[in-house]
Amino acid sequence: MKIKMIAFSQKKPNFKLNMRFSKKIVANMSLLLLGTGIGFTPLVSHSVLAQMSEENTQNSTILAQKVTSLENTSWQLTSLGEAQPLAEKPITLEFGEKNRLSGSSGCNRYMGSFSTKGNQFSVKSPLGSTMMACPEDLMKQEQQFLQALSAGKSYKINANGELEIQYREGSRNKRLKFSPLKTGSADQKMALENTSWQLMATGQSLPQTEKPITLTFSENNRLAGSSGCNRYMGSFKVTGNQFEVKSPLASTRMACPETLMKREQEFLQALSAAKRYQINDKGELEIQYGSGTGNNVLRFLPTKTSKVIEKIVYVNGRTVPCTGVAPQQCLQIKESMKDDWTLLYQGIKGFKHEQGYVYRLRVREEIIANPPADGSSREWVLVDVLEKVAMKVQK
Repeated sequence: MKIKMIAFSQKKPNFKLNMRFSKKIVANMSLLLLGTGIGFTPLVSHSVLAQMSEENTQNSTILAQKVTSLENTSWQLTSLGEAQPLAEKPITLEFGEKNRLSGSSGCNRYMGSFSTKGNQFSVKSPLGSTMMACPEDLMKQEQQFLQALSAGKSYKINANGELEIQYREGSRNKRLKFSPLKTGSADQKMALENTSWQLMATGQSLPQTEKPITLTFSENNRLAGSSGCNRYMGSFKVTGNQFEVKSPLASTRMACPETLMKREQEFLQALSAAKRYQINDKGELEIQYGSGTGNNVLRFLPTKTSKVIEKIVYVNGRTVPCTGVAPQQCLQIKESMKDDWTLLYQGIKGFKHEQGYVYRLRVREEIIANPPADGSSREWVLVDVLEKVAMKVQK
């Protein structure tokens, strides 16, 4: 604090001296050096000093605070600039180790890396993303969010425990606001729900190409796919980046060449031993299994399935002639006993129809985002045979 001398000696009564003083100031804010006849008054008022003291205390507190780490935290978007996000598909943001980030942008999964310095925030490289198709309003919101996140400049955790990331849009400062997600919450499970993948590698081995191995995650923690020969199905659990197959996987029992059967068994054992997962910078799904070493990883590429729906359908006991790409026999199906029978041209994967029996099936309908010109936009896959009843013979 600066103080000014008001009396130095009788010989030099007008001598003035500015100096810094660290001793405690007495209540009337004046100071007398005992035995010297030197008196001092402060250059600033008591109220200003009090304010300075308070500001210094606050600044010291701020400097002493440790910047909150984002690592291993998960968030859900609550505000996009000045707008509220659409409620259909939550937008999430997950910060992992080694400056990795990922999440759901409402339609697709995105992934990338970030850096922080103090309260500064930046996305270090262009964000990668899966490429599924969704309704136009979701796609527009997704683009706005990814552009805003990529333009992030600073961040803070506010008094309510919310994450705020500030970004610039033109000449205006805007912010993304997120609320924290609990580890293992329903919102985190949506990272995998309604996504489909094709196996590219098991450890250091490449899968057989003649029969693709696939993995599809649907709602209610269900998973299913083709293991190269048979169809398999089961359930899964996600807690943070931990991944677990909750029950023994069920499977159809078709016979295939020995090499395919061996590869199928290896894949199902690896998937059943899964420990954790991540979606890497290339948009690939990696599932670590067993000891989780570098060689114990299932690596998948995303497929073009954009939506997965499970439903109950009835199948007539008789097929009928029909013409699709060529003349064929078609199943007759309906979703309610009150409905009329309709033809299903593409069949149901994994389902073997036996004439003379009416079936009630649980099937998974996969909606293909960009089907081939001569292909269907929907694919049905058997999940379970709920009932099989012999038709009454009409006399």
